[in-house]
Amino acid sequence: MTWTIGIFDREQQVLDAVNELQARGNNSRSLLAVVNNEENAPLLSSQDELRLEGIEGLKEASERWDGDDGLLDEGAAMPAAMYLGSVQGAGMNGQAGAFAAYSLADSDGLSTTRCLERLGLDESTARNCAPSVEEGKLLLLAETDSLEETARVMRSCGASDVLQ
Repeated sequence: MTWTIGIFDREQQVLDAVNELQARGNNSRSLLAVVNNEENAPLLSSQDELRLEGIEGLKEASERWDGDDGLLDEGAAMPAAMYLGSVQGAGMNGQAGAFAAYSLADSDGLSTTRCLERLGLDESTARNCAPSVEEGKLLLLAETDSLEETARVMRSCGASDVLQ
């Protein structure tokens, strides 16, 4: 099975597609909605039977400390406090300087593309979907056997684009 990805403008369109796909035999575990920020998708957030991922939440989680071993997660930003008193944070006469410390990791944290890859999309598809998510559009990912039927359902429910 492979992913079929619908790009939608409104939450209700996503819910309509979910309902139609479930009526055709897709179980809720094969469906995933992706939004930029879950707080801006209250209708989807209230659906217990639909998995929902917010890109901003994934970015925030990647920046947190890993509580198990005290190390930073992959892509996490290094806290500025770790630099104080170090060569990177030294001011005049060896005192802590008041300037921005830069992370050894990507200063912007995870990109939207990288978050989509972590959700299971290949690099090319993630790169194609990232701008839509950043613009506030909603993605519905469906893992099904019938790509054409799934694409047809998504388009009939208002998807502006469908990727396979």
